[in-house]
Amino acid sequence: MHVGSGLVQVQEPGRNHALGLLPLALGTGEAGREVQGPMAVVILGGLVTSTGHGAVIRSSAVSIRLDHPQIEMTNTVLAHAVHLSDRELARLIETGTRVAHCPASNLFLASGVMPLGRYLEAGLQVGLGSDVSAGPDLSIFTAMRVGFFSWNALRVEDRVTAPVPGPLRWLRMGTLDGARVLGIDHVVGSLEVGKEADVIAVDPSFVAPVPGEEDDAAEDLISRLIFRAHPDMVRAAWVRGRALAGPGQRGY
Repeated sequence: MHVGSGLVQVQEPGRNHALGLLPLALGTGEAGREVQGPMAVVILGGLVTSTGHGAVIRSSAVSIRLDHPQIEMTNTVLAHAVHLSDRELARLIETGTRVAHCPASNLFLASGVMPLGRYLEAGLQVGLGSDVSAGPDLSIFTAMRVGFFSWNALRVEDRVTAPVPGPLRWLRMGTLDGARVLGIDHVVGSLEVGKEADVIAVDPSFVAPVPGEEDDAAEDLISRLIFRAHPDMVRAAWVRGRALAGPGQRGY
């Protein structure tokens, strides 16, 4: 393996994978912000982690030694982390390591289905991501929807018994929890006095079940944004209070 120019190259017997290291495209309730800081990527059991003082690299086609004394796990984000053992899960929680859950990418690449309920119940910090180029699109709404379907699929197979989280919980995973995973929840991720104004404006008429139908119930509205998402429903976006060009401004 080697790291360079924001690209991770994973080379193992019979395998050669490449994927972008930064950014992870986590949902933080913001748009267009480049996040700086230590990151880690897990793919097919290989781990690359940066401590801010150069990369520490270990790789195995079968498993990873998260408790290896030379692997620094503090201030680290793992992408995917689909197949964690109980020991690995405990190690991540112990070190405060966070995980970027990219459900659409996991299914697209046939990497597996994350047992998200097990991780959340254990206390792991998880945010939603798109995995940039390995998923069908960059929308965090898509990540919410596919995450919901994946959880339900595990329930159908009796691999989990916990009910799937509701729309508001998925919204939190795609916004504030994503900011927490990146360590910037004091700045963005929710609408609070003192935080930066990273906001999108959504027109709910695009997802109405019947034209002209209005429903102000938060759970119902967020459910439609997730499960009836329309490519034109986001009409405007602001980063740090500055309006960005978008569908509402470009006139198509």
